[in-house]
Amino acid sequence: MKHLLVIGDGMADLPLAALEGRTPLTAARMPNADRLAAEGRLGRASFIPEGMDPGSDLGILSILGYDVAAPDSVPARAVLEAAGRGITLGPGETVLRVNFCTVADGALLDASAGGVRREEAEALSEALNEGLQEPELRFIPGVGYRALAILAAGDLSPVRCQPPSGVLGRPLSASWPSGAGAERLRAVMERAQAVLEVHEVNAVRRDLGESPANFAWLWAPGVPMALRPFGPRAALVAGVDLPKGIARLAGMTVLEVSGATGDAETDLAGKAAAALKSLETHDLAVVHVEAPDEASHAGDPQGKVKVLERLDAELLGPLLAAAEKNGWRMALVTDHVSGTEARAHLPGAVPVALWGPGFAPVREGLAYDEASAERADLHFEAGHEMMEYFLKRR
Repeated sequence: MKHLLVIGDGMADLPLAALEGRTPLTAARMPNADRLAAEGRLGRASFIPEGMDPGSDLGILSILGYDVAAPDSVPARAVLEAAGRGITLGPGETVLRVNFCTVADGALLDASAGGVRREEAEALSEALNEGLQEPELRFIPGVGYRALAILAAGDLSPVRCQPPSGVLGRPLSASWPSGAGAERLRAVMERAQAVLEVHEVNAVRRDLGESPANFAWLWAPGVPMALRPFGPRAALVAGVDLPKGIARLAGMTVLEVSGATGDAETDLAGKAAAALKSLETHDLAVVHVEAPDEASHAGDPQGKVKVLERLDAELLGPLLAAAEKNGWRMALVTDHVSGTEARAHLPGAVPVALWGPGFAPVREGLAYDEASAERADLHFEAGHEMMEYFLKRR
């Protein structure tokens, strides 16, 4: 049996005034997603255990069957993203995730600086490597506003850091890292701000009316750590480093699509084609789409609706047609609630639709949205149990 799994990052949301009290999933025209819900088993899953940070790292790992609540079972997010970049960490090295952000009047205003171009990220990373005069620390640009920082000596993994989306609008003074090594990390960020504030990239961005990428927020520190191999022969296609890193550490095949960018213009048709091609040699194809989450972080409800409709037409459409023709199973999930008004990840169960042989509907009239999922009978209290149910149900 072949299986298709689509992870729409951050699709779930709260009702929004801008959408007349609807969520983006309810407001969007998604006939293929609704068909998965109506013809298959719709339910909800708590992919991130209560009390844990509702991040995509934990959400995606849980979707793939990893028990993220188990002690010391999950590599730090920055370690996963480094693996996604193909970076092998050496003994004694600490890697941190970096967001190029916008800071003004001592507060963090935008966790992604409104979006950062690749060439800008490269220039800003190079400026930090030259300007900080920290020979043991190097910045490596990633996709858009995302970067990594690798510290050659000195374990910073015990430092407690907040994700930048969790401190939006708050004074930096109330949000600094804490714990052993935090002062060193804070000093790096303060010195980085001085370098970025006057950089030519930000002078140009201000002239264009864009938010300056004038701050480097460092978080999610970690040291090298392995991940239990994933069972089935699986392939993944994604536009950003985090899911790629999870796949690489899990022993999956990572598929490259040149137009898979992680933003609203990502090549969804190309992702669909790559996933379907991979099923010639694999048992499971996983497609991750970052764009809904990015729209939430941008506070753009209409933009989120648009990317959801694109996801339905350009990705779910061809995948569902192939699944129906070949008798495959298909699942549509999201990793966490992504609040467009809060511009941050939120706790809570999220919709899950399982379709194909073995997944006959229990209730009629359900659509792929939060309210329908609440009414459905299926609920994975331990979200990591969904994957085994999807793959092995008879």
